[in-house]
Amino acid sequence: MNPRDLDALLSGERQTFAAAMLRLLLSFLEPFYTIAVTTIRLLYNLRLFQVVRVSVPVISVGNITTGGTGKTPVVALVTQLLQEGGYRPGIASRGYRTLSGETGSEMANDEKLLLHQLCPEVPHLQDRDRVRVARELIREFGCDRIVLDDGFQHRRLARDLDLVLIDATNPLGYGHLLPRGLLREPLTSLGRADLLVITRVDQVTLEELAGIQETLRVFSRAPIVEMRFEAVGWIDPQGQRADLAEIPEDPVVFCGIGNPGNFRRQLEHLGVRVREERWRAFPDHHHYTETEIAELCREARASGCILLTTQKDLVKLAGRMPADVECRALRIEAVIQSGQEHLRQQLERLRSA
Repeated sequence: MNPRDLDALLSGERQTFAAAMLRLLLSFLEPFYTIAVTTIRLLYNLRLFQVVRVSVPVISVGNITTGGTGKTPVVALVTQLLQEGGYRPGIASRGYRTLSGETGSEMANDEKLLLHQLCPEVPHLQDRDRVRVARELIREFGCDRIVLDDGFQHRRLARDLDLVLIDATNPLGYGHLLPRGLLREPLTSLGRADLLVITRVDQVTLEELAGIQETLRVFSRAPIVEMRFEAVGWIDPQGQRADLAEIPEDPVVFCGIGNPGNFRRQLEHLGVRVREERWRAFPDHHHYTETEIAELCREARASGCILLTTQKDLVKLAGRMPADVECRALRIEAVIQSGQEHLRQQLERLRSA
């Protein structure tokens, strides 16, 4: 099921009999997931599951829902702030849907490839065992700060700062836990957060943003940072950059990210015309086959236009695009709209750690 169909199903937008029956089935399965998650959380709270602390401070950047909240640019921003503070950060992540043929700490997925482009000087290791990866970053690279990517649910590695991202365009994951909604944990888990980061605040009204903050305050007293993702230009597979003012005309647009709708809205806000027949949304972390790339290129040639995608998708296409088809990605940066002092204070708090 593609991301758009899934959103239509879970949100209730799709009102067919089949969709209603499927939602009923997912509602039946939701309590089993809730019991499993609650049990694991209880075992950690009772310290019956081991929590391992490494020798340097750990900053976790995670979320409470599945899908794209914007973790990758936020991880890049946090590492940049740490570098500006004179630290040597390293990134530890699980490596979800790594590229075929790669194993252990050398494996890579789209997020690692993109983070290498955004912060090339920062070592980044991926493995299911984040404790082992953190220790390797400290031992082999001399890192004095570990940034745990997508770490809110990975409680085995102790952390000194927990940042939880909330997507303003879908903050509550349709109000249900998996599989009926997008919540990974009950909202009460937000009580563990040290800092709440509301992303994409520019895509909602002030009234909607105030309502989100009011809801979050029921579950957490953590300071709130408001953030947006700002378009700063275009980039091609060879790393050549172009000015944002060079708007592509009638492109074929495709992506394989957690929140494709936000990418489309951002393009349209910039003045890019995204035709429905030239719009392709693939699953998150999608690995493009040669057949899919050939089909996208065929469509671009037939229409005489360029291919347009995200940076996260573009890094997976390096060396795979034919010379006669132009492909660009939208470059974005995480920009703190308000609450920057909260993030800096929390990072400063770790100075004595």
